[in-house]
Amino acid sequence: MNRPSTIWESTDSKLLDWLIPFSLRRDPKIIIDPCFGRGRFWKGSRYLPILIKSDLNPFNSGVVKADFRCLPIKSNSIDVCVFDPPHISESGKYSLISNACGFGDHGEENISDLFEPFLKEAKRVLVDNGVILAKVADQIHRGSFQIQHVDFINECRKQNLQVCTVIIKTRKNSIMGLWKQVLHPRSFNCYWIVVRKGKC
Repeated sequence: MNRPSTIWESTDSKLLDWLIPFSLRRDPKIIIDPCFGRGRFWKGSRYLPILIKSDLNPFNSGVVKADFRCLPIKSNSIDVCVFDPPHISESGKYSLISNACGFGDHGEENISDLFEPFLKEAKRVLVDNGVILAKVADQIHRGSFQIQHVDFINECRKQNLQVCTVIIKTRKNSIMGLWKQVLHPRSFNCYWIVVRKGKC
């Protein structure tokens, strides 16, 4: 068997089809995506029949309205939790990018502040040796480079969750914006972080 690469250049959906069984080391019985959005990850996925779909603001029918910090799920019942939090902090009422992939106009909340309550809740609902597959992107916010994947990894360690591997996913396009002064390079990658409730 060839050893897989930590660089991924294809789609998120193809990544999950490979990463779920590779990370869990068995076939999952129940998967939850508490940031389901429009379900882009799961189109054509073989895991749809065992997927619990939830979101704070559901776009589609069949998606449970729930906050990932307080899930209506019994403890020790989920094999895999796929976590795709907002990638952009607030950037104004009329920001199309922030409304699609971020907080929109919801104050000055920092994305990294969500990691602790999410991880505590994910740890509660996961079975022993269950896994979290988290898609995390760094961002430039208010002129500061926020290394959010490091914040996520550090919070996992605080919660006694084991970080097993990090996959760097490249993308052809980057989030665009208009700046009067450019202080940071544009990012063309994000991170899929594999976390286990147990030993790797």
